[in-house]
Amino acid sequence: MPINTLADLRLAMKPGTVVKVTNHVYPELSGDRTVLKRQTARWCLSLPVDHPRYAETPDGSWLNIPKAKECTFADGAVTIHRDPEFDDPGPWCTIRID
Repeated sequence: MPINTLADLRLAMKPGTVVKVTNHVYPELSGDRTVLKRQTARWCLSLPVDHPRYAETPDGSWLNIPKAKECTFADGAVTIHRDPEFDDPGPWCTIRID
C-alpha cells in the first residue's frame, strides 16, 4: 500500500500490518516489523525478528504518531524526521507497507 499522506499512514497502521522499517536512527530496529497495538497518539511495533531481544520483548517498542510537518512522502513510503529542536533533526526512520 503506497503511503502518500499522514492519513494513509494512520489508516494502514493497524494491528497485524507488517511494515518494512529502514534507515532507523537505531539500525538494530530496522527490518520487517508488525504493528502490535494502535493507540490515539502512538503505535506499538514488534522488534525485528533478528533483534537480539526479540524473544524477550513481546510488547515491542512504541512509535509516537508524527505530525505531518515531521514527515516526507516519496515513492510510496514515509520518512519520519526527528524533532527540529534536537541537535540532529535528520530522519528517524522510513516506513514502507507492501
